[in-house]
Amino acid sequence: MKTQGHQRKRKYILTCDLKHKFSQFKHVGLKVPDGGFFDEFDEKIREFIQSAYPNDEVITFDINQLAAEILSVATQQEAKLGGFIISTCVDMAVPRRGATLEINRLFDSDGEFLGLGPRPGNISIEAQLQRAAYATQGKPIILVEDGTFSGSTLSFIIQHLKKHNANIQVVVVGFAFSGGLEKIREVFKGEIIAVNELDNLIDWMPDHDFFPFAPNCGRVLGVRVNGLHHPFYDYRGVSFVSPEKMEDWTSIPDINKLHYRFSYHCMEKAVEYYDLLNELNQKKVAVEHLMGVKPRVNISIGTKCNHFPAIHDEIAGYLHGIHSECW
Repeated sequence: MKTQGHQRKRKYILTCDLKHKFSQFKHVGLKVPDGGFFDEFDEKIREFIQSAYPNDEVITFDINQLAAEILSVATQQEAKLGGFIISTCVDMAVPRRGATLEINRLFDSDGEFLGLGPRPGNISIEAQLQRAAYATQGKPIILVEDGTFSGSTLSFIIQHLKKHNANIQVVVVGFAFSGGLEKIREVFKGEIIAVNELDNLIDWMPDHDFFPFAPNCGRVLGVRVNGLHHPFYDYRGVSFVSPEKMEDWTSIPDINKLHYRFSYHCMEKAVEYYDLLNELNQKKVAVEHLMGVKPRVNISIGTKCNHFPAIHDEIAGYLHGIHSECW
């Protein structure tokens, strides 16, 4: 009989890429604080998660390091098979070796899941898949993803690539939840490689989903047209997101008002960060200053808020004026 001390700890995954994403602001001429700001932010998130699961383990992955590990495995497979890498993760884009699929989940204005669609600013999923399949020229495909939770995205991609006679041989992921692997194996009988073999996983939280105005942040607002899903754009070509809410997107219980404290912390740090950007750049950083950032910055709105920021609105001021419950 196992004692309590010998029971395997469950694991909660936190992936961290905010400091890497915000470094892209330099490409549009903005000065940014050093990466220590987001190291502290991520440590606080880790503490929130740990407080909810005191007897379990919180595993933190730096997304750049994880991407390097994944690509190391993928390129070995590429060399062995004479293959072609297709990645669904922008942090692992390797255009000289393969293709990147720009895909994300889309939600309606009430926060209800619509389905998969292209990331804002990109062509339709079907066009992307067709282009990627054509580019392989029949070579064995190594399909790459940072992690898989439900397995629905990879299953969708595999099924649709097969429609274009794509030759998928290997799937490489940074980590995988057992339910996700089971779903993928329903449509794929080839080799699946998990770079980090973890079991007894609870959930997975990317830090960028909870930080307003972060590149690739949150739930992208979309629309359904003729059975297909597309991002919603306004007349300026701007796309919108609602930052994730802990109660909707994670399995973390609301212990001691944890959900409120977490949301308040994220908003407080976002306001602090954009105040710092104003100070460093000696100007009021506005929505228009972020329009050229890659990955794309979508405009953060709250599902309960009735104000869309104008292109000239200062971001720090906009965030100051939003009550935390809007997020």
